[in-house]
Amino acid sequence: MPESSRAIQFERSANDVYVSVLKSAKDTTAEQIKTAFEMSRFAEALLVDENVFEQVIKNFKQWQLSEQTPSSRYSERIATLEDARLYVIISDDHMTATLSCDAAQGGTPIERQDVLEALKGAGVVAGIKRKMVDKVINHAQNVEPGSHFDAIIARGVTAKNGHNAWFERLVDDARQRVLRPQAREDGTVDMRDLGEQVTVLEGDPLLRK
Repeated sequence: MPESSRAIQFERSANDVYVSVLKSAKDTTAEQIKTAFEMSRFAEALLVDENVFEQVIKNFKQWQLSEQTPSSRYSERIATLEDARLYVIISDDHMTATLSCDAAQGGTPIERQDVLEALKGAGVVAGIKRKMVDKVINHAQNVEPGSHFDAIIARGVTAKNGHNAWFERLVDDARQRVLRPQAREDGTVDMRDLGEQVTVLEGDPLLRK
């Protein structure tokens, strides 16, 4: 194992990244720690400060003055692992849904299920552009760690004015039937016969559109 990898090591604790420097590596520089970090599996993690490597060396040298064991290591937190974040923004007219994303910084990237659950949570269940979902996931994996981007992920269909339907009645309206005594063949009037009832048979059409 190269000397540099023994002298400078990185480890994870929860979502924090720590650097540890061997006491005997007294000539270690901030640039060496930075280079080792950029070559490590934590390279995309969010640094706690832009000058963190210089601060580590300063603290390391102070620690060396009091530490006597050559094999001991100085450890300091230098970065955090940030998972990807995403939000769904609904337009004022409720016709479009925009996915607002922050790419991961060493943490868990955006996955398809995350996008679908975010849309469902925002009440978006129709008009989802499936191909755009895949493009968002692919884009999030290739952009600069921690970068922000937006993408329209769903779009509704604008309602169109229709035409009123018109129905033609195929049977007489019983409400419009005139009730009056019916004349007999001999010229008299049957006061009990007020006309035929409006009836239909089963299956007879009542209306035509």
